[in-house]
Amino acid sequence: MTKPGSERRRAPRIPADFPIRLRGEGEAQEGRLRDLSEIGLCCTYPEAIEEMTLVQIGLELPGDDEVVEVKGAVVRCEEMAGSEKAHEIAVYFTETPAESRNALKAWVTRATEAIN
Repeated sequence: MTKPGSERRRAPRIPADFPIRLRGEGEAQEGRLRDLSEIGLCCTYPEAIEEMTLVQIGLELPGDDEVVEVKGAVVRCEEMAGSEKAHEIAVYFTETPAESRNALKAWVTRATEAIN
C-alpha cells in the first residue's frame, strides 16, 4: 500500500521549462514543458486534447543538439485556471526509440544531479 502523499511514479519527473512540438490529430503546435521523465511529460498546450489521444512529440533537450522524437498517449488534460486557451496535458510515452530513450535518461540523470 502506498503512503498518502508519497510518490507513486515509476520514473522520477524533473521540472523543466522549454518548448516542445506536439501533434495530435491536427497540425503540430508548440507547447511548454513543465516536467519530464523517461516515460512521460507534462506540458502546457494552447488547446485541449482528449484523453487517450495518440500524439507525436518533438523536443530539443537543453545541452543536446538532437531532436528527441517520441509518441505517447494523453492521460490527462485540464484547462488551466484563469485561461480558456491554455491546458495542462500529461502524456505517457508509448513509443520511444532507443536513441531517444537514452537521451531522455541521460538528461534526467544530469538534471537530477544538478538539483541534488
